[in-house]
Amino acid sequence: MPKEKFFDPRKPFQSQRPETHEEWQARMGGEVLAVVRSGLYLDFRFLDMALSALNPAPDERCRVLATDGQTLYYQPQRLLQLYQENPKYLNRLYLHTIFHCVFRHLWLKGRREPQLWSLACDIAVENVIDSLQRKSVMRPLTYVRQNAYRQITAEEKVVAAAPVYRWLTRQTPGVLRLQYRFRYGHPFRNLVSVLIRGDDLFLMFYCTCAVADLVHIRQNSPQLLQLGIIQRHYLLAILVCRHVCGKYGQNILPMDGH
Repeated sequence: MPKEKFFDPRKPFQSQRPETHEEWQARMGGEVLAVVRSGLYLDFRFLDMALSALNPAPDERCRVLATDGQTLYYQPQRLLQLYQENPKYLNRLYLHTIFHCVFRHLWLKGRREPQLWSLACDIAVENVIDSLQRKSVMRPLTYVRQNAYRQITAEEKVVAAAPVYRWLTRQTPGVLRLQYRFRYGHPFRNLVSVLIRGDDLFLMFYCTCAVADLVHIRQNSPQLLQLGIIQRHYLLAILVCRHVCGKYGQNILPMDGH
């Protein structure tokens, strides 16, 4: 039985038939990753071996990038879209994935709760990237991140995956919801794209988190409610939630908005 041949996105495309759109996307995705890797080399020359250690391969099952420690899987369409819209974020995502392998997060989970361990690993990796302060991967340091880094350092001394996991296990559900913004960002940064897609499930998720955070702010930091941007954001969340609830004949929010 002949050995199965896999498509290598790093090699020039050679075929006796016309290239399909899916093949073009996979090939261009491989070239985009090569460009991203080359850009990171300039800022992180000490990571030259790590940056080139994973072999890229297209995979429609992942969101953008994923790895098993040997292969760097990418979703071609989303990768190309992200490269076009926000190449700096793609740089950071590539380095984020590499650091998970460098710190052996994939093999140290043990019997820990999977989702909480994944969040702890993300916080640990993001702390390292933020501390490097390199232009190619720099992003604004939000209050949520600053506060989390400060609390973890005060209680656990070091922001590594295992100490962060211990810290997360001691937090309340409201605090954990804030920490998940390391992965998803503020709900309203994605609200426009969710509205365009018409995805009511994700729309409710973002808005419900926003309303829950408003309750948390009222109880712990009421002075923040004086900020006009927070008032506008949460008013929009309440209005959108009412729209979706009315669409399905349900009402989960009090009509007075409190």
